[in-house]
Amino acid sequence: MTRKTPPSYSDGVYMMVGDDRPSPRTLSTRFMKGQDGLSSVKNRTALLAFFGQVVSSEIVMGSEKGCPIEVHDIKIEKCDPMYDSECKGGKSIPFHRAGYDIRTGQSPNNPRQQINRVTSWIDGSFIYSTSEAWVNTMRSFVNGTLKTDKTGKLPIKNTMRVPLFNNPVPHVLRTLSPERLFLLGDPRSNQNPALLAFSILWYRWHNIVAAAVQQEHTDWPDEEVFQRTRRIVVATLQNIIAYEYVPAFLGQNLTEYRGYNVDVHPGISHVFQTAAFRFGHTLIPPGIYRRDGRCNFKKSSPLRLCSHWWDSSVIKILQTIYLDTLCAGGGWQRGVRGI
Repeated sequence: MTRKTPPSYSDGVYMMVGDDRPSPRTLSTRFMKGQDGLSSVKNRTALLAFFGQVVSSEIVMGSEKGCPIEVHDIKIEKCDPMYDSECKGGKSIPFHRAGYDIRTGQSPNNPRQQINRVTSWIDGSFIYSTSEAWVNTMRSFVNGTLKTDKTGKLPIKNTMRVPLFNNPVPHVLRTLSPERLFLLGDPRSNQNPALLAFSILWYRWHNIVAAAVQQEHTDWPDEEVFQRTRRIVVATLQNIIAYEYVPAFLGQNLTEYRGYNVDVHPGISHVFQTAAFRFGHTLIPPGIYRRDGRCNFKKSSPLRLCSHWWDSSVIKILQTIYLDTLCAGGGWQRGVRGI
């Protein structure tokens, strides 16, 4: 990752600062006070917020814990309403430090540098992963398509146990089998219903484009169809992010492209990864409404994020309802006001 500001380790090399600063928990309780659920003043939708997670996943993955794991305790103020309701004091939250380049963090001239585990380019790594071996497990090797289930609408399950993120389900409080998850290109894709819906939509789009390419070039082998399809899908993603998402998010269009600038570092900065783009977290609603093809509300309750985090029931829901009901609901639903 790139640095826009000098590192500020307590020893100038790798030790964390913070002993003379407010606890992160203290800061979050102060900053997040106020009325919740206020509507977006710019009329942004919930779908915009969740597509922002797609963009984030496409260009950065730098907060995952390293190996070996380094644990730091976040101090909790006495009588914290959530973590110390009995006012006993002395409590803390374990925090895993992010992974880093093992060639760094050895001297003040070579301070620790965190790493980005995906490419910072908008190159479709969210759809196809950054590993050839990984994407090969997703490919059917027939007409340039990706594998699907019997319905032809959903990706296959992760029976090959590709290393997808598989966090404990909140209401189960334990890790479930990774084989229940969809096999997708980004390890975080199964995190919540909206992100999963976007992941499946891009998966489907690949196969739709592959069918069109195959029809136009009937003599092409599978590999050539796949690579041409991949280029088209990546270009579609780039176009949506640059000319639709960014203007909607920032309220202004990007400047005219004038060619590649070799003097601009293409990497993601620490400031962006840890602070700037976290603004998007404040736009996430607590749940997602669903609407049918006639824009009528579904009688069922909205999908609450806190109830469907890494939950296999999300997969059951997506197998019994059309994804467009979720996307139509999110596209209609007014987003929440950010900080």
